[in-house]
Amino acid sequence: FSFSKAYQHFMEAAENGHTLATYNLAIMHHMGVGTYESCTLAQTFIEHVAKVGPHALKLSVAYKLVRQNMPLKASLIYMELAEMGFGEASFNAGLLMDK
Repeated sequence: FSFSKAYQHFMEAAENGHTLATYNLAIMHHMGVGTYESCTLAQTFIEHVAKVGPHALKLSVAYKLVRQNMPLKASLIYMELAEMGFGEASFNAGLLMDK
């Protein structure tokens, strides 16, 4: 297992919009694991996660709409989130469009 390899994978995932990967980068920079220690970069990554966090609530709203048999409204939310880089939303929008 290589922390520096993990860092590279997290960076790639973060660049593709994965919030958890961005959080992991923050922790790695804060602790200096797999990369150099940098409180400034850790703070930058954490701030990004905090900004994206409220949008993650939309995922649960869309899911509830699906459960309430309102797939069109859910699809619109999923597509909006997909454009922001939420991979899960892109996947869910695709599933709904496939029906």
